[in-house]
Amino acid sequence: MVTTLFTNLLAGVFVGLLFKSGLQLLLGVHWKNLFILKYSISEQGDKTRIEVLSEVLFTNVLKLKKLLNSLPLGKNIELDFQKAEFIDHSSMEKIRQFERNYSAKGGNVDIEGLFSHVAFSAHPLAT
Repeated sequence: MVTTLFTNLLAGVFVGLLFKSGLQLLLGVHWKNLFILKYSISEQGDKTRIEVLSEVLFTNVLKLKKLLNSLPLGKNIELDFQKAEFIDHSSMEKIRQFERNYSAKGGNVDIEGLFSHVAFSAHPLAT
């Protein structure tokens, strides 16, 4: 915020991105996973299983969002985050939003693997 006040909005956004990325690195996120999302997909009948293999962050969640939005309606979707060591709150918000929207359109979403995550805050979306 101080950067934005003393320079301009673009510099403030850039410094904010650097700060957030640095904070995530300090929390144990591997630098290769800042912008790359690793996952595997398997299908059996009307069930699609997506196993997320890397951290889910604000810098790579758009790939997950694109993947989820490309799924056909009316299927049973299983999202497994057991191997995702870190999920930030903004990404969790996108995941929960997909769950609500997909279920409202006749599909079913099961989210698994969050039990092993430790919340860093009391926020309802903290994992």
